[in-house]
Amino acid sequence: MTEPAASVSNDALGVMANTVDIEREKAPQSGGPRVSIGLPVYNGEPYLVEALDSILGQTFSDFELIICDNGSTDRTEEICRSYEARDPRVRYSRNPSNLGVFGNHAKVFSMATGEYYFWAADDDIRAPEFLEKTVAVLDAEPDVVICYSKIEVIDEKGSRVDAVEQRVDCENEDPVERFRSLIRMDYRLEPIMGLHRTDPLRATGAHGLYPDSDRVLLAEMGLRGPFRRLPEVLFKRRDHAARSIRSFPSRHERAMWIDPTRSRRLSFPYHRQLVEYLRSISKAPITLGQKAACCGIMFGWCIQHRKLLWSDYEWSLRAVLGPAFRRLRSR
Repeated sequence: MTEPAASVSNDALGVMANTVDIEREKAPQSGGPRVSIGLPVYNGEPYLVEALDSILGQTFSDFELIICDNGSTDRTEEICRSYEARDPRVRYSRNPSNLGVFGNHAKVFSMATGEYYFWAADDDIRAPEFLEKTVAVLDAEPDVVICYSKIEVIDEKGSRVDAVEQRVDCENEDPVERFRSLIRMDYRLEPIMGLHRTDPLRATGAHGLYPDSDRVLLAEMGLRGPFRRLPEVLFKRRDHAARSIRSFPSRHERAMWIDPTRSRRLSFPYHRQLVEYLRSISKAPITLGQKAACCGIMFGWCIQHRKLLWSDYEWSLRAVLGPAFRRLRSR
């Protein structure tokens, strides 16, 4: 669901860090479940029950479901607490203040204890065999860092709208070729909703406070190992009017929604993405030659997307000069 532009000041981020530390203390430290499922939610009432039932109905049952409620104002808390009361695998946490969408993603991941992890959404549906089949792949192939399935897009009523076809070469054994494919702008990030190995995921920057940080996350995971895609549809992603990409179609608008502290400052989301890709290369466990090759790929990325990079300057100029023009017109 679309979250409000919460005030995420430096002080609030500090509160978030303290809250995360407290929740870590509450989490079981050993002998825990093999899989952690993180469900960040805000006002998820319309589809939440269906999403929770699809998770708790998995044929693979050795998991924990961690729900982080970002201060919902609908019946989300009531629904979640009812599930927590009747299923010991469910842990519900309600944030004292809204942390922003990616702040809540970071918090729920920090509470994970399992060997494997995936982010769930309050409006999506998993087939009962999703965990059983993805866990089997990660168990059998230790080098694979993400296992995901073919995806079907559904509408508000659950009717099929589209099937997402494979567009990336993320199963290649060469990390340079995986990186080349995963930084493309023309695929729909289907692996992000797959099952991840927790350790390499922790080694990445996870979700940053900028648009398309999930694309950077996938590229960084791709530098750590190949992905595997199951050919059957085990995941249904719901497309509806309240999705954030519908409410904030421009990346510059989403930048201010994701990180409201930037609402009165300049916004350079494409430059931020470039910097984060380079940071991912520098910290990746690959050879110097492979890092050099990835940097060369980023040079080509800059040329290919030069208009997008330039749009950062155009947007910022309008943000700075727009109020001045409006003041002149009002005189």
